[in-house]
Amino acid sequence: MDVVLDTFPFSGGVTSLQALDAGVPVVTVRSGEWRGRLTAVMLEELGLKECCIAEDGDEYVRKARALAEDIDVGTVTKDRLLRALDETRKLFHKRETLREWAILVNRLLQW
Repeated sequence: MDVVLDTFPFSGGVTSLQALDAGVPVVTVRSGEWRGRLTAVMLEELGLKECCIAEDGDEYVRKARALAEDIDVGTVTKDRLLRALDETRKLFHKRETLREWAILVNRLLQW
């Protein structure tokens, strides 16, 4: 698989996590709502903002096509993603991330 297209206006969340953990880039459109920014936050943490986060529909299509059609762009992006995952495991195996997530969920439930 070359690229996963995130849903919008609400992002994929767990689906995006699974794709990224498998080394597949995800293209998303940043939304104004928190539900639409989950995937964008993950991509920013992994250093993939430029290639994978779009600000509008046209940019979303351009970024997705570049990853799917341009072998060099796709290869470089996948390499960057895999390096980020191997070096930091920022999204998947970091206790700090889990603590922050638990705090966020608790705050949302109290809201």
